[in-house]
Amino acid sequence: MKIQKLNINNHDTKKVSELIYETDEDLFLAVLDRDKEKAIEKLQSIVETGKNPYGHEHIKIASNGNQEVLGILTAFQGKDVKRNEEVKSYFRAVNFFDFLKLIIVKPVIDRMIAFADIQNKDYYIGNIAVDPDLRGDGIGSKLIQKAKEDARKMGCDRIFLDVLFSNKQVISWYEQHGFRICGQKSAKKFGINEGTFGMEYVL
Repeated sequence: MKIQKLNINNHDTKKVSELIYETDEDLFLAVLDRDKEKAIEKLQSIVETGKNPYGHEHIKIASNGNQEVLGILTAFQGKDVKRNEEVKSYFRAVNFFDFLKLIIVKPVIDRMIAFADIQNKDYYIGNIAVDPDLRGDGIGSKLIQKAKEDARKMGCDRIFLDVLFSNKQVISWYEQHGFRICGQKSAKKFGINEGTFGMEYVL
């Protein structure tokens, strides 16, 4: 197994998009499409277009000798994602209605429940996911180790991410890899408390 940058010409970007989708299904259903397959198709276009938080330039994959995608990591330094480039990217990647949802609805959702306030010297992990049939084989741990190596090379101060309150297993997994909860943000939605813990790994 090797970890490498995603190459949209050589690697299965649909599989990559399916794995990203699994990490935040409710968000993608809300801002892309209520139909799962259509949402994944639109997410694939966003990945391939690039210059956004899900862009191919920010994705590392774990792959086998046949270049099959086993797991994914989307991560970037705070200064590397610029709002004006992100907006232009979404405009190129999706239809106008979906574009409006991405630039209006998604930021509102993020402000409501996402703790992350990404600084220029933060290394932000947006998504880590492993093929369901391969979970427990240490692929996720290798991806998180790669994130730590990349962040150090870039001279970042910390690695930062958000985890849903309800995702206790993932919170525990990150704690095992040296992350700690550094804050939280929540909002009431239909009487249910939803939100995220911010977690950090200081470099």
